Amino acid sequence: MTVEIKAGPTVANPNAFGSVDELRKQLFIANKNLMDLFFEHCKLDAAYSEMGRILSEIMHAQLRGDQETVERVIAATIERTKASFLPDGAMRH
Repeated sequence: MTVEIKAGPTVANPNAFGSVDELRKQLFIANKNLMDLFFEHCKLDAAYSEMGRILSEIMHAQLRGDQETVERVIAATIERTKASFLPDGAMRH
């Protein structure tokens, strides 16, 4: 079993700001974090779409009984992503 711990974004306490400059600084930080999250979302969305396309292609080929296409798509995906197994059996990509 793998345990993964993720750190969330830091949250500024609006009641702790003593000046407009301090508030402005925190707003810049919040804007940067928001943009970073947006771009990460875009990357994940593209990866999920690609994964769905690959799985759909494999499933359609399997339903047609086209084992050659199933194997070709899987091999091409492994080659393109350079996926491999680590010594402990985990997947690296």
